Amino acid sequence: MNANIQKFVYAILASPEWAALGLQTTTSDSPVTDARKLPYAEVTILGGQATARNASLERSVMNAAVILDMYVKKPQGQLELAVLSDRASDVLGQRRSVDGRSRTSACSYFYVGLDPADPSLVRGTIRCSVQH
Repeated sequence: MNANIQKFVYAILASPEWAALGLQTTTSDSPVTDARKLPYAEVTILGGQATARNASLERSVMNAAVILDMYVKKPQGQLELAVLSDRASDVLGQRRSVDGRSRTSACSYFYVGLDPADPSLVRGTIRCSVQH
């Protein structure tokens, strides 16, 4: 089921709606290069464990989380991240797969602050729950 969740999330990130955000998105384990275009984001999908069989769905349910770390240049970073997080949350949150088996919840956003690896950047994080 973790593979199904990953396919579902990556399909959202490959959608035209996501592309329209202009947010270059890679996985968090991708090699860091100087060629990253700002703003950019790193996605991590945290797998979960299947819950007991859900009687109403007649199947087991897997709960997972999507963590999206977004980076922008300061000094306007905090405002830019807030606007970007609203737009990204609209695309990522409250989605349902075509077959109806996977869905995301509403997303939450929090401002993290300066990136320790590059103090010219600031970071904000979006978290969404995913269920399959």
